[in-house]
Amino acid sequence: MKILTLVVATLVLTNSLAAQNVGIGTTTPSNRLHVTGSAASSFNATIYGVNTGSAGSGIFGVSNSSGTYGVQGFSTSGIGVYGNSSDYRAIYGSTATGTALYGYSSDGYGLQTVGKVKISGGNTSPTTGAVLTSIDASGNAVWKNHRVAFSARGVQNQSIGSLVAPKLEFSNESYDYGNGFTPYAGSTTESSSVFIAPVNGVYHFSCAATCNIHSLVYKIDFASLRLIVNGNLAVEADATTESHTETSSAYGSIDYQVKLNANDKVYLAFYQSNGGNLPANAKIFELGCWFSGSLVFAE
Repeated sequence: MKILTLVVATLVLTNSLAAQNVGIGTTTPSNRLHVTGSAASSFNATIYGVNTGSAGSGIFGVSNSSGTYGVQGFSTSGIGVYGNSSDYRAIYGSTATGTALYGYSSDGYGLQTVGKVKISGGNTSPTTGAVLTSIDASGNAVWKNHRVAFSARGVQNQSIGSLVAPKLEFSNESYDYGNGFTPYAGSTTESSSVFIAPVNGVYHFSCAATCNIHSLVYKIDFASLRLIVNGNLAVEADATTESHTETSSAYGSIDYQVKLNANDKVYLAFYQSNGGNLPANAKIFELGCWFSGSLVFAE
């Protein structure tokens, strides 16, 4: 009879607990297990899990539904979840398609670490402006992918005076990843046909241009294509000249790498001289005139 009574009492208690929340330190539990208490020091806790074995976890939480959490911590002004390890992983999160670890703070830090940070697992995807980088000394990381590249073709039909080196104007922009290049829009301005470096780094530029003069008497004596950085000559390439009965032409090209700082300004200029001080015309056709550049790597 005593055994039967104990079995009945156990079944009643089990069914009762299965339908209710359980509270420790509270008479109004709001979850399956609700623990309320006051820790005596920063090393004490309301819930404390210890694992002394060679595998497993001190506290382990599982969630299988979208929008729910395996383990969730909340603090109004302290630390929601705190991990400390002398040898391995203080906090570990794993997910197939969700977010393994998520931190949120409306006015503090979403994530704060004391010690080294390591981000491994390949590129880890995110793009649009990327950076992150490191790779290695074992912080791994990556992303990089600071996409900076532009290309413009077809010099506007502009006059190039003798013994001067005007900026060449390009209005036909093929592409501009990073929005660093400002194409010519009908009038020459300080920013037209100028590339502005978005970050410190090494950049590669490829450019070419052609000009000609029409004269039975005078020919182009010398011409050069110039890459200008912040108003100063960065590199100059002598142009190849060619003369015919009524025309004389010059073609120059540059293929060059240069280290730039953020906000450095780069443009292309053409210089020519001839015995009659005649102006030359920069050719507008796209195959012989272009200005392009790209970021090789950021610092």
